[in-house]
Amino acid sequence: MKFNELAKNRRSIRKFTGEKVSNEDIETILETTLTSPAACNRDSVHYYVFQDEKSLEKLSKLKPSGADFLRECDVAIMILGDKELSPGTYFQDECIAATTMQLQVHDMGLGSCWVNIVGGQYDENTTSYEYLLKEFDIPEKFDIQCIIGIGYPAEDPEPRNNRKIKDFVRFDK
Repeated sequence: MKFNELAKNRRSIRKFTGEKVSNEDIETILETTLTSPAACNRDSVHYYVFQDEKSLEKLSKLKPSGADFLRECDVAIMILGDKELSPGTYFQDECIAATTMQLQVHDMGLGSCWVNIVGGQYDENTTSYEYLLKEFDIPEKFDIQCIIGIGYPAEDPEPRNNRKIKDFVRFDK
């Protein structure tokens, strides 16, 4: 598939068939994602792969809404940035990697959806970030921008092609 078709046709998928994503496909997704650019080539982005039903259930509860579909996906991959290694750019590196991952997933005929962690609340006293650190024993030196839920799509949303250059782009002329 050509890149412009890939980018235009990728949609957020929140409903999955339940078919298992193979270990080979997971490895391909991770290998491609590891090629993502990072500031100063610091390689500050790390990944936590979840396939266990109990873990996926815990992930689905990280905030009151917007993460519940994670219990239905086959794989969820947490994107973590090392705040100590790249203090000024870890969050940007995480977002670049997550985008690369979602495009690779779509190219393979799989579906994905981004679950935002930044600013999320598990409950009124605990952020989603704090919940994840505790539940999965993640060191505080890591930031978590998002979790990508992955599986075989059970829905086929229409591509979103209603944006016009004139409405979103400004030229210096």
